[in-house]
Amino acid sequence: MENQSVTKTPSSNFSQFLLEHGFINEDRFEQLIQKLAAKFGGKGDQANPQQVTDLVLDQKILDEEDVAKARAAFLNLPYVDLRSVNIPQQVLTIIPEESRTFYRMMTGGNASPTGW
Repeated sequence: MENQSVTKTPSSNFSQFLLEHGFINEDRFEQLIQKLAAKFGGKGDQANPQQVTDLVLDQKILDEEDVAKARAAFLNLPYVDLRSVNIPQQVLTIIPEESRTFYRMMTGGNASPTGW
């Protein structure tokens, strides 16, 4: 990622957001727009965020972590790296496994004194 600091804006175009916030440079942006147009037809700059994400990962323009950071910023959400967080089993059972898997979500804790 070329620029770690991200200023959140109400942009509705994820590919343009990647350029404006330093995740990709102008050359990569032009390549991305051309590939999006070729793959999905029409104007590449009108592709939805999932199409942009899929192509960015497929073409190895960004790695998964940078895409996650970009999507979080695009959606005005904090990016949280959960790889080093120990989540108690009781927290994992709050949301059924099928729902966690299907929606790719998990609970973020509760108001208990321990933080979970």
